[in-house]
Amino acid sequence: MPQGDFSTRLVRYSAEWIFSADLAWTNLVQYDNVSEEVGISSRVQWIPQAGREGFIVLNYNLQDYDRDYRFRSQLSDLVVKFNYTFRY
Repeated sequence: MPQGDFSTRLVRYSAEWIFSADLAWTNLVQYDNVSEEVGISSRVQWIPQAGREGFIVLNYNLQDYDRDYRFRSQLSDLVVKFNYTFRY
């Protein structure tokens, strides 16, 4: 590339717990050395019955702006969603 050589390293950890057929919790943590950013995503999924589904989703990003290994909050987002399918 015209800017020179570079290496990108991506570290990713994911974990999922399934408590029952209708309740699950999924987590993802990801870091890369180019943006110096850590992203955290956590989602709880609830399916009370077929055609109905609820989610609670938390997204949180941290970034090391001056590359001193001190991460600061960049973005946080909490979303609650519920899907309902109408059948006729």
